[in-house]
Amino acid sequence: MRVEVLIFGKAAVSAKSDRVAVEVTGKGSCVTVRDVLRALHEQHPALRFALPDPDSGRLAVNQAFAKADEAIEPGDEVALVTLVGGG
Repeated sequence: MRVEVLIFGKAAVSAKSDRVAVEVTGKGSCVTVRDVLRALHEQHPALRFALPDPDSGRLAVNQAFAKADEAIEPGDEVALVTLVGGG
């Protein structure tokens, strides 16, 4: 399944885009947040500085945080939400 992931901040600057696409395969027809994070690590190594660990990281799915084992369906909005510094 092809998943487009919205990216922000330094990750977007590094990718020169506000989104990246990954091809993801899961167990059977089920694709999880973990699968997408692993695909991001493999297919977009320049973004590793912004990516959480695939086994414990989260992505936003349909504007809500989703843990590693949560399923992603075709058409879901997926976003990488990185830490933002500030004071």
